[in-house]
Amino acid sequence: MLIHTDPFIPDEDGDYAMDGAEIYYAVFNDTHLTLNISVKDTDEDGIEDGPEVYAFFYAYAVNYAEGNRSYWADPMKDDAYNDSDSDGLANIEEWERSGYRMDYDRDEIPNFYDTDDDNDKLPTSVELSAELNPFNSADAHGDKDSDGLDNLWEYENGTVILYTMDLGE
Repeated sequence: MLIHTDPFIPDEDGDYAMDGAEIYYAVFNDTHLTLNISVKDTDEDGIEDGPEVYAFFYAYAVNYAEGNRSYWADPMKDDAYNDSDSDGLANIEEWERSGYRMDYDRDEIPNFYDTDDDNDKLPTSVELSAELNPFNSADAHGDKDSDGLDNLWEYENGTVILYTMDLGE
């Protein structure tokens, strides 16, 4: 296998994955004949190869979904509308809404597998159901329903964030 890359340009296609990581992914998955390291989005699903390569290796390292690769992000298949972490956001939505960042909250869990994308202790699925922004940690301490109780307190105490709480005051 002959690969033409410039050793002085670590990411020739600008997809946020070093060429070496893309080559390693291709060899690891025996896809070296089809993964194109000079194209930003090999599978043309709207998510650049970089986030998918790094998310794939994260899933492999932690045995995500007990090794069921159908849930894993993969630069070789159109998985944009999969919801790899079952949080209510498709992978493409996590990619776009995070401002095209692989790990929005920098907790070393790729957004595709992070059930709390902004690390505010409110799961992304809860934020979506409460009409909050899963990429804004400040909304955990907001008061969506104006009942005087912050959203995180309501979540932790099992009340509904969208409905005013009557504490008998």
